Amino acid sequence: NVPILLLLSGNSALNRPVAEVSRPLLVTNIYIIVAWAAFFISNEPLRWCFIVAAFSMYAWASYDMANWVFTFRAASRADFPARNLRCALTIGLILVFFVYGMVYLASLLDLMNTRQELIFFVTWDFGVKLCFLCAFVGIRASQFYDLLVTLIKNKVMPMDGVVSPKDVEAPEDQIAELPLIE
Repeated sequence: NVPILLLLSGNSALNRPVAEVSRPLLVTNIYIIVAWAAFFISNEPLRWCFIVAAFSMYAWASYDMANWVFTFRAASRADFPARNLRCALTIGLILVFFVYGMVYLASLLDLMNTRQELIFFVTWDFGVKLCFLCAFVGIRASQFYDLLVTLIKNKVMPMDGVVSPKDVEAPEDQIAELPLIE
């Protein structure tokens, strides 16, 4: 799930090249595995080394993701379709991963039981994906809207093919029902 969200956020929304998206994608997958492995380490100092390493990698990946936003904002024009929404998706994803990390720590420190953790992750996972879906529908709609407005503004539309009610042969009692085009 995480690679898909990162690709959507970086490559699709912010138009970053795959090479630029790949490092945070790889680092994120590694820190998830490192954090998961920490659960199975019984040696406390070693466990906390893994946890610190995982959060350090989160910070590194988040820094790269924030740079996507800065690069995109610098390279895109102010009226780019859904420009702010695209940036908000990436910043929101960084914040979501932070919240996931806090829930991970709460579970690790026994501040939350396994059931609460499961309920949180299932609901947030569904909610985050639903929000991304809505945002991408909005982005795509914004792109099509801008395209249509541009086409309409720039298109010279000849009126040769327009039919006037005067040109239509109809009985006198039906002419009053025809809409007038002036």
